[in-house]
Amino acid sequence: MPLHRNSVLPRNLAIASPMNLPSAAADHPKQQALLEAAELAKSGCFIDAYQRLLACGSVNDWFGSERAEIAWIVSELGAPRLSRWHTLKGFREMPDSLAVRNAYGALIVADNGPLDTLEFLESNVEPTEQNSSDDRMRWHWLRASSLTQLRDFAAAEQELDRMAAVGERV
Repeated sequence: MPLHRNSVLPRNLAIASPMNLPSAAADHPKQQALLEAAELAKSGCFIDAYQRLLACGSVNDWFGSERAEIAWIVSELGAPRLSRWHTLKGFREMPDSLAVRNAYGALIVADNGPLDTLEFLESNVEPTEQNSSDDRMRWHWLRASSLTQLRDFAAAEQELDRMAAVGERV
């Protein structure tokens, strides 16, 4: 199902609140498993990362921004439809999460191209210091790659400089 211009998903679908979030104490082993899986995936061990996630149950039982990591891992294992499902569901659950917006922006660039991606990024709040450095760098990379496709090399270079500045502060 391709995404269409100006058809961003409604923000009022299952917005995360303390009432519908699982308790942190109950999810501690699950969160630890996700961190371990992400580290395995960053080192290229995607099968091991997926197996680590399966040890906690179904990969469909995660919530919100966790789905961005799941989507990345399953896409690298050759499951693009499952990856897309996690990205779309994550965006419906937590549209304000930068990790989810980055994954959703990558779907937009694949489906609709760089102009719609830039419109999506500009319609959302820019990353702040409270966001993780990896997520901020991904956001700048998405902007830079979209600007490059539109042949705006000067603006793309500025985004790459901003991305490098985020990386230097890490």
